Amino acid sequence: LSSEIGCSSADLLQSLAFGVSYGTKYIFSDQGLHCGPMLSTVEQMVGYPATLLSDLSRTHYAVLLGEDPERLHWGTHQVGQSYCARLKHSRTVRKTKVVTGHAQPYSWMQDVDLHLNLRPGTEPFLLLGMLSISINKNWVDSQYIRDYTRGYAEIVELLKPWSLERCAEICGLTASEISGVALKFSRAAMALVHPGPGFFLNRHGALGGWAWMALHMISANALRPGGIYENPGGIDL
Repeated sequence: LSSEIGCSSADLLQSLAFGVSYGTKYIFSDQGLHCGPMLSTVEQMVGYPATLLSDLSRTHYAVLLGEDPERLHWGTHQVGQSYCARLKHSRTVRKTKVVTGHAQPYSWMQDVDLHLNLRPGTEPFLLLGMLSISINKNWVDSQYIRDYTRGYAEIVELLKPWSLERCAEICGLTASEISGVALKFSRAAMALVHPGPGFFLNRHGALGGWAWMALHMISANALRPGGIYENPGGIDL
């Protein structure tokens, strides 16, 4: 079948995984981040561009996790610039701080304020550690939590076994490295965690997706311009 429709078996499987995902083993997928023909098809299906939102370059504090998106061609913004170029511009005009977390440094390290050298596949636990310390230190937006969220008390209980120190040990970081990022994230006017290519492709991907959204919720960045990253491919329904 793949040879008859003019695409490789791998391309066909990727398209099927995105389009017919009912019963998938993992809730979260980064299929929507892939470029090329599949991305074009997705855009036709949803009716609008499915590349990274401009909010990434409008935020004041960005935490980029996963593979180096610039090296993997994370696409071009609607105005014709790469997202890397827009982040560089934002760093100049908005003083945006950029933190990266991965086992390997990004190719554009000169434009990054801090790189966290994570153990491979431990990005979900970095977010879990940030979530834990933010709640324990009350680095949260209490009004937003009260008015727009449910289940906060249950989350506090569930996070008790996942201390900052435990998460830091899993990630191969110090507790102060994670707490420092969490504090600045909570205090930023607009903050964002960007789950890049590969972020969801490990057995803890669903945990990472949950921690990613919960962190934006407790800091009131879920609906704020320049806040949460809302690519339609983030949730594999």
